[in-house]
Amino acid sequence: MKILKKLSAKGSLLAAVACAVVFLLLGAEFYDNNLKEIRIFSGNNSTVVGECVADTAIAQTLKIPPTANRLTLMLATYQRELAGQLNIQLVHGPENTLIQEWNIPNETIGDNQYYVLELKDDFSHGITDDRYALVIQGDSLCKPGSSPTIWQSSTNTYPDGDLYVNGQHIEGDLCFEIYYQSKPLASIYVLIVAILFLLLIGSFCLFSRSNCSIEKVFVLFVVLLGVAYMVVFPAESAPDEDRHIISAYNVSNLLLGGPEAEEALVYFREDDLTGLYGEYPNANTYMTMYAQVNDARENGDYVLVKEDFIIQTPAWTYLPQAIGISLGRILNCNGTITILLGRFFSLLFFAVVTYFSIKIIPFGKKILFAVSMLPMTLELAASYSYDTMILALSFLYIALMCRLIYEKEVLAIRDIVFPTIVFALLAPHKYVYIPLLLLSVLLPSEKYRAKKEKWISVGILFGGMIFVMLLLSGKQRVYLPGDVTAEYRTIEYCLHHVQEVVGIYIRTVMLNASYYLSTMVGMALGWLEIPMPQEVLLLSVVNLFLATIRADSEPKTLIKNSHCFTFILCALGVFGLTLTAMLLNWTPIWSTLILGVQGRYFLPVLPLLLLCVRKMDIRSGKDMVKPVAYIGFLVNTMCLWHGFVFVARR
Repeated sequence: MKILKKLSAKGSLLAAVACAVVFLLLGAEFYDNNLKEIRIFSGNNSTVVGECVADTAIAQTLKIPPTANRLTLMLATYQRELAGQLNIQLVHGPENTLIQEWNIPNETIGDNQYYVLELKDDFSHGITDDRYALVIQGDSLCKPGSSPTIWQSSTNTYPDGDLYVNGQHIEGDLCFEIYYQSKPLASIYVLIVAILFLLLIGSFCLFSRSNCSIEKVFVLFVVLLGVAYMVVFPAESAPDEDRHIISAYNVSNLLLGGPEAEEALVYFREDDLTGLYGEYPNANTYMTMYAQVNDARENGDYVLVKEDFIIQTPAWTYLPQAIGISLGRILNCNGTITILLGRFFSLLFFAVVTYFSIKIIPFGKKILFAVSMLPMTLELAASYSYDTMILALSFLYIALMCRLIYEKEVLAIRDIVFPTIVFALLAPHKYVYIPLLLLSVLLPSEKYRAKKEKWISVGILFGGMIFVMLLLSGKQRVYLPGDVTAEYRTIEYCLHHVQEVVGIYIRTVMLNASYYLSTMVGMALGWLEIPMPQEVLLLSVVNLFLATIRADSEPKTLIKNSHCFTFILCALGVFGLTLTAMLLNWTPIWSTLILGVQGRYFLPVLPLLLLCVRKMDIRSGKDMVKPVAYIGFLVNTMCLWHGFVFVARR
């Protein structure tokens, strides 16, 4: 037996080393193929500017990194017999200083091909501003019918530049590419790979210990992956994070006794604004973040920052983020570090609360683990979004109620106090999660000394929620519709147009079901504009299913049909209330579909649906913790690498 254990230990060690080596090789190959040389790409050849004739000057403004080595332009000839040559000039800034010039014989231009413009090694020598313009014009021999055509995109695909023809601004951009190398981007990529490699090694070490619990593995995975998400998706890139940041900063001001908000105005330290990078990060965002991490704080003056509104939620909503911001301010950190600390404390809060949720729940631990490992969950947990608080508290409430329903042998009224507090903290954030209270009806009457004690417990749960909501009712929840000029449906309107409203619900579900699934998993991150590979959806769904499989070593828990019915009713209640809220507050009266609903809103009740799948009692001779953990690792590695490349290339 000792020999077998030694062989097994050696085999596990060899497997760990092999996986680590493969991971590093894949990481190096991914860097070589995608990041060794970055390409900024502008548009597809969907239309043409026109022929490059003598009396037409075409100018494209653009930003060129100092490490760029070449540009390319999409040109076409249509097999025409060309004469003359093109003159292309690279000029810098509004003063139009000539940097480099190319004279291209037209007969050397291929049809529908990118023509390469090699840049001098020192083209940016002494220049700190990266704003340039390409000016293109044909010589006197370039006549209509004998000149090359230049392609452009029909829309503004390149946000950092504009297209002009003879000085007149034109919609769209030229089809061009910029190739450059970036040491900061390489350094950030190495950091991400190092975090993932550390996670891989650390998980092997934890799994090699026979007494290691799943909740400890969870903390390692979520914290390290969350830090990687903080780097790849900078501040303000998560949905509505700009408003969440300003709301959290306002709470930090209250904690530190700083200036109070004036309506939608919040006082920020001027330095802390440098840690905000906008909704759509790009390569410059990464390079700026890299450069600012070690910068000393320069300006502690307070300035007013205006948003459309401050999210009016209970004081505890942004407490973790506000504590992180306050710590950065107390330690006199620069803006980038201060904003990152707010995100990190949000991640820690989620990790700690969900750790106890997994520890408390009597079964379905892998389910909470797998849901927490979804890319969308991790992106939200590592951001300023109040969804972090909602997810953590909903998981904890579900775990506490499952413990009372399935594990605790004798119930007393005092046992309901903690779940009541948790739900009272959860419900005021979004009223659509009130259906979770239906779990209280599953409390077994036979576990109480008297049947009336059960209904007293249920009354305490409902009463606690109502008390907190009444306590907070004086605070107005400011909400901004999608279009302030549009007309919206009211409850009275819906009651008088039942057939129309029912049709809207049915069409919405039928047409958007796949969208809700993909945005719940994380097929699109950032402001749902950073696409992920299709494999992310497939592997995530497989992983959620594996999490429902019971190992033979796990005790069987009887989930009654009535319990599954209640779980499904809770989920449908949340789904229905979410659709209704967005129908009344976000969907204009002319729309035939309910707008604004995203899959992430349903993450808090996803564990309940997976518990229903677990009732099928699919069993395995081996525990599924390792497969669930490593498939989750693979999915998030794909999302982090692809997300980083997508952002770095735009």
